[in-house]
This record gives sequence, C-alpha cells and structure tokens, in this order.
Amino acid sequence: LMEDRLSKRELRSTKVDPMVICYHKPGSFAAESYRSVRSAIVLGNHNMEIRVLQVTSSESGAGKSTMSSNLAVTVALSGKRCLLIDADTRRPTQHSLFGLENNVGLTS
Repeated sequence: LMEDRLSKRELRSTKVDPMVICYHKPGSFAAESYRSVRSAIVLGNHNMEIRVLQVTSSESGAGKSTMSSNLAVTVALSGKRCLLIDADTRRPTQHSLFGLENNVGLTS
C-alpha cells in the first residue's frame, strides 16, 4: 500500500518524501492506518496526556523513521503540537524525509 505512487507534478510541488503518506495523501488507506496507531496510543494511556513517545527497533530498516514521521504528521494534523526529534546519530533521516538541510543536529 505504501507504494502508491504520486504523480510527477505532485512530487515537484513539495520537498517532502513520498513515504510521508499522511502528508501527501491524508485520505488514503495507509494514512488511516497511521491515524489508527495514533488513536491506539492515545486511548491506550487511559486519557493521560502523552508527553514523549519513542519509536525504536533492534533492526536497521524496520521502518522507524517512516513510522515516526507519519505519526508526527497525524498528530500535527489533529491540531496538537508535535516535535519530532531524530536521535539517530549514525544515520539520521528525518531531515531528508521532510526536505530539510542537515546543518545542525542533536549532538551540536
């Protein structure tokens, strides 16, 4: 489902990577799945306000960056404030997913 391609015109109009599907196609089935994950996290905490959420895995390439970027977009689109911090000091990728420069990082 994540391989749902965007048109070349849509890709030229933004620097955000197509894997951030919640940004590009908020009405898609994949975006709804990310919203379901967000809702499960929020409702699973018995209506307590979540201040920090860490996405981690023991394997490289497991989809941590894709999951965290899409979750951040769903939280932002719901009207809540959200700060996404890429704490991967070896291979940070959030800057490239959102089309930003990598001049200043977590360790600087």
